[in-house]
Amino acid sequence: MKRSVFILLYLMLFCVTSCIHKTNVKEEYENLEKLGGVANEECNIIYVDTLKINSSETSLKGYWLIMDNKLCFADEYIVKVIMYDTLGNKLSSFFSRGRGPREFLSPPLSFFQLENGNYFYSDRNQFLSIVSTYPEFEKLTEINLLRAVLPLRNTENYINNLLKNPDPEDYAMYEICLQSRDFMEYQGSVLFPVSTDHIKYNGYERAFSRNFYRGAYNIMSIDTSNLSINRLFCRYPNVYESKNIPNFKNCHLATDGKFLYVAFEASPNIYIYDENYKIIGYFGEIVRSINTEYPETFTYEQSRKLYKTHRKEYGYYSYVSHYGEFLFREYIVPGGAKGIQIYDGHNLVCSQLLKDSDFTVIGYIYPYYYAVMDCNLDNEEYSIVKFLIEK
Repeated sequence: MKRSVFILLYLMLFCVTSCIHKTNVKEEYENLEKLGGVANEECNIIYVDTLKINSSETSLKGYWLIMDNKLCFADEYIVKVIMYDTLGNKLSSFFSRGRGPREFLSPPLSFFQLENGNYFYSDRNQFLSIVSTYPEFEKLTEINLLRAVLPLRNTENYINNLLKNPDPEDYAMYEICLQSRDFMEYQGSVLFPVSTDHIKYNGYERAFSRNFYRGAYNIMSIDTSNLSINRLFCRYPNVYESKNIPNFKNCHLATDGKFLYVAFEASPNIYIYDENYKIIGYFGEIVRSINTEYPETFTYEQSRKLYKTHRKEYGYYSYVSHYGEFLFREYIVPGGAKGIQIYDGHNLVCSQLLKDSDFTVIGYIYPYYYAVMDCNLDNEEYSIVKFLIEK
């Protein structure tokens, strides 16, 4: 009798706990108000000038950003960042490979300036660093994310237990999502997308994916003063519960300083988070040429095999960024051509396919917006486009 009562109580507790967990997950996206729409008048993109920058000092593989009103190239193969003025003249270069105070073992996955003047540097080996102000550029603090989330004692037992009993609330379940460079400062913390591919808790295997899309988080927040983790947030929206589409599960984020904007590849919605990390609404308009009737995959091997094929055949929504007055959202249509949406507030003011599919907006220096195109290998030069947005 006692055994039966114990089992009954256990089952009741389990069911209540499960229901609470599921309710909390669903509540994040319930009863949200759609804001904005399509503006009555579209804006115009006015191309002003194109800077040609010699690529001979680079590996030809990297990304551009704007810091302190300067154009910067972060090299993905060489541990180096090169700084140029807005006329394309080289000003300086910094960092090299090594273990010294101005050296790193791996090239930057993300590099940007913090509000206090210091810089944030991350690499593909999960190292996160705070770097002092220009021109010193010396490491002030550094952690390895994979080690920082583990306890100092009984580490092996901790890992073994987590392998047997995955817990989406545990920081050690996650690592930096290498498919994204969406690192940014917000409310005194650095935010970045994370992923988890636990053998028993992942978005690939159908046996585990339902719980994964209900409970896994997408964004980690760390304190800029000491690089300590202070929260996980942002679960998957409901579109991922209906079918298994891991080839379109990447999360992208942007901020205007006041609000955080989060978007996913399988949906036109852009979710708005306030300073309390609560979703207060969403906006975003459909690109009709994108076919979101994505086919399901059921294993990791099947997903990886079809990844490029599915993305090219169906299209998807891509990066979001916020510069100056506008939010930009890239998208890829079936066949691989790139388009861009421009939002003024919550209203869509421009949506068009780009003539150059490698056109990527990188920032704003008054009064111009800047975009970069892939390196021309024949001429060994980068093209930086200056443009205005006319309302």
